[in-house]
Amino acid sequence: MNERPRQLSVPLLLPMWLMLAGAEAAEKALPVREITPDDLPLVISNSGLYAIVTDLRVEEPVDAITVNADDVTIIFKGGSLVGSGRGSGTGIVQGPEYRGLTVQEGRIRGWSTGIRAAGTSNHVEATTVHSCTTGIVVGTGAAIRRVTVSNCVDGIVAGQGARLVFSTVLGCSRRGLVAGSDCTIGACTVYDCGDGIAAGEGTVVSQSVAYGNSGIGIRLGPSAIARMCSSYENGTGILAEDEAVLISVSSFQNHGDGILSRNSVIIRRCSAAKNEGNGVVVDSRCRVVDTSSTGNGGAGFLVAGTGNRIEACRAFENGIGYMVTGVGNLVIGNEAGANRKRNYDICRGNISGQICSPEEAGKSEGHPPNIEYTRSAE
Repeated sequence: MNERPRQLSVPLLLPMWLMLAGAEAAEKALPVREITPDDLPLVISNSGLYAIVTDLRVEEPVDAITVNADDVTIIFKGGSLVGSGRGSGTGIVQGPEYRGLTVQEGRIRGWSTGIRAAGTSNHVEATTVHSCTTGIVVGTGAAIRRVTVSNCVDGIVAGQGARLVFSTVLGCSRRGLVAGSDCTIGACTVYDCGDGIAAGEGTVVSQSVAYGNSGIGIRLGPSAIARMCSSYENGTGILAEDEAVLISVSSFQNHGDGILSRNSVIIRRCSAAKNEGNGVVVDSRCRVVDTSSTGNGGAGFLVAGTGNRIEACRAFENGIGYMVTGVGNLVIGNEAGANRKRNYDICRGNISGQICSPEEAGKSEGHPPNIEYTRSAE
């Protein structure tokens, strides 16, 4: 092991057409420099293609590979990059002034941070990172694909405009997957972490799953969107900040509330079932449409604020079906039955359709009625 970082350079720059063609084409066209144990700690100062073909271990608390160049590709071909533990340095580090780092097929473990690529337009693909304080940190416009991060404190932290797909985070004690604003998260799974998926402002989360997390399964920032996602067996299933949108989302068997929303949130075609707390909770100016809440310990729908619209929803076998404690809300065209205390508990100062049986529904006038299939125990 050298005391001072060594510098490696590849004499040719990586042309744009090779970047588009992919790493395989680049490998055939450019010289590949192998990184050996004697090279570490290493500074890469030129663009090019680098390969790790054997296990590389660093016992000192230093950064193993520092990338000080644009358009660098590091491919693991059977080797791994191993640090001395969570108090050590960083496995692969890139400063914010650089761009175009690609890490492929990596096996990285035992670092303070496995990969810290703070520059722009970086890629991490088909890589596993485990037993670090922080698994992967990437900057603006990064792409993460087919990555697994496990047994860390924080799993993946991505900057603005990142794309994260087909990736898994597990066993991270504080945060699983954290994405900044305007990101895309697709087909990702986060489980057995503190908080599961945290999506920043305007981020879209689709076809993703959060389960078994002790904190919040999925947290949506302002104006973020979740569609076709599932959150179960977490502390709180889903927390939606102001103006977030939930479409075809399922939240069930969580230890707290299923869906907890702030202001001006849209909830459409969703399901909250068998949560120990309430099924769906809204603050003010929210719209909840065509959503089911079944078998929750508290209220199926708890409307705490004002200016909400609860329409064409279904509440069965909860503590209370619809509990409206705020005023100035519109509650119409809903269905309820077999709730343990009351099917409808709507305080004065709200606009509500007539509460009636299915047989009486066709005779009601005014707003669409709220149907009561079976009387509650009270």
